[in-house]
Amino acid sequence: MGLNTLEKLQLDRQIARITEDLRRVERMLQGQPIDTVRIADLAVTSAKIESLVAGKVDADVLSAIVALLGNVTVGNALDGDGTILVKNASNVTVVTINKDGILVEGGVIEVRNQDENVILDEFGLTSTNVFSGGSATGTGIQALTTSYVDVTGVTITFDTERTQRVLLFGQMIGLTNATASANQAQGQILIDGGSPIGGGLICPGRVFNDLSAANTQAFVQEIRALTVGSHTLKLQAKESVAAGVTQVVRSGCTVGYVILGN
Repeated sequence: MGLNTLEKLQLDRQIARITEDLRRVERMLQGQPIDTVRIADLAVTSAKIESLVAGKVDADVLSAIVALLGNVTVGNALDGDGTILVKNASNVTVVTINKDGILVEGGVIEVRNQDENVILDEFGLTSTNVFSGGSATGTGIQALTTSYVDVTGVTITFDTERTQRVLLFGQMIGLTNATASANQAQGQILIDGGSPIGGGLICPGRVFNDLSAANTQAFVQEIRALTVGSHTLKLQAKESVAAGVTQVVRSGCTVGYVILGN
């Protein structure tokens, strides 16, 4: 007895579904992508996947030899505070990162700047790299008048990345052959044209009736908070009175700075 029309139609549909399922299995065996696969919970107990692209992966435990990640978020309002643990080969936690901060136990801490210099290690700040600075020294000798003038070559410009405390310092060597000890070389070190640091420099004149030229040295320093931007530190000098010849020894004059931090 043959199939009626309805039975034949149903059989054709079943054969079509089986045929499509077989084609999917064949494509899977050939390594071709499968459009949709539904797997029951816990049906796969172990699997090796060479490459996996997913919009979202939920897992209680996710194990990987290498994980290349763009952004990592641990913790949320639903699951609570997140924690990242770094363990050694003995399964001992050596680094903990959580909401309270970073805890390193028995490991090495190094923080490097853009030049790959270590600025912080397990012993603290490495000052040779943290505290940047510079200085400028002139050459030759410069005659002075009773008005302040810039000492040639004893000027330096530097930048601060934010508001920072900066140690400013400078020294001056004055030279005079005046016959009266009242004359002296005076100096001031200005930062951005403001008030002199350290209250100014004074190089006393020669001793009365000492017929030789005499030079003396003065040094000042001061810590100031400087705002972000470019700053200029320079030495100016003058003689106190117009008597004899008063000069500064530029090769012995220096201005400098050390950026200390916030």
